[in-house]
Amino acid sequence: MIIRHKHNGSFTVVPNAIFNDDRLSLAAKGLLGYLLSRPRNWEVRHDQLQRKLDVGRKLLSNLLNELKEVGYLERDDEQGRDDQNRFTTLN
Repeated sequence: MIIRHKHNGSFTVVPNAIFNDDRLSLAAKGLLGYLLSRPRNWEVRHDQLQRKLDVGRKLLSNLLNELKEVGYLERDDEQGRDDQNRFTTLN
């Protein structure tokens, strides 16, 4: 039995189409749900996602590529650098 609670705040509305999309693995659907729950101005950082979701670099990269391939995610192909030659956030 599914237990449903009445929500009084701090929730995310996710379109059912995402969960019905057969092109996505269950893991990619979960990642997308998590990403959609973040604030609009939140920056995606691999290291933070790896720690928060307890996944490895390769799995996270594969899931992000899966989301990109079916059109749920856009990413820059190259990671930029700031004025001190440090890597900037990969969008």
